[in-house]
Amino acid sequence: MTRAARHEAAEGGEKEEGIEQCADARKKREMINLEAEYTRKMKIRLRKKEKNRLREMHLRRRPPAYQLRIGRTSLEEAM
Repeated sequence: MTRAARHEAAEGGEKEEGIEQCADARKKREMINLEAEYTRKMKIRLRKKEKNRLREMHLRRRPPAYQLRIGRTSLEEAM
């Protein structure tokens, strides 16, 4: 709601309606911002999980000696 519209509403005795509309718009913006923040965080989590998954796959393809050296597998699994 623009400043002029609020002023007009205040003069006409409809101030309460104007305030309610402002509050509704503010709530709506807050909800949109919260949703955007949540989406952003979820995308970051998914990216992190994917990165870890790719790293694990890469490490599994390494030769057994390397896996033993980094403590990934036991001696029986490496043989």
